[in-house]
Amino acid sequence: DLGDRLRERARARRLLLLRRVALAVITVALVGGAAWVAFFSPLFALSTSAIQVSGEDGTLVTDESVRSSVAAFEGVPLTRLNTREVARAVAVKSVSVSRRWPTSLTVSVTMRTGMAVEAASGGYWLVDDQGVAFQQVSGAGTYPLVTLPDERATGASDVASVLGALDESTRSQVSAITATGT
Repeated sequence: DLGDRLRERARARRLLLLRRVALAVITVALVGGAAWVAFFSPLFALSTSAIQVSGEDGTLVTDESVRSSVAAFEGVPLTRLNTREVARAVAVKSVSVSRRWPTSLTVSVTMRTGMAVEAASGGYWLVDDQGVAFQQVSGAGTYPLVTLPDERATGASDVASVLGALDESTRSQVSAITATGT
């Protein structure tokens, strides 16, 4: 009869609609679950013990000092990890940080190289070509004593240019150098 057929059709439409809604709910749950796994679960969390470090000198900067610099990021999933912030946490001349899935990083460092020493309170400090005093030393040794202006990076760059332009025998005779910033 026609009434039975119309009721059957209406029931089939409701069943089809329920199946579509159920499929949509399952899809949202799966996508949401995958997002949670990728962005919040400990499955992809950083483990500092597994970090690979290259370029360290073994004295001033070691594997362990790099790992301790990055320790604040322990447990953060790699998908949410800001590698620029990690790089800033490692105090060297330059650093490159890349993800090693599923839970680690590769950290490549470029060490600072002393070009001169600077007298400061408490002794002498090695200074690099960017004007960063990075390591305390007992004396000037074979390095020239440098005096830098307030704009340290520019002054250090100028000093590095001058020292680099000198041949080895002349450079070895330089005992002090002052950059005025002009």
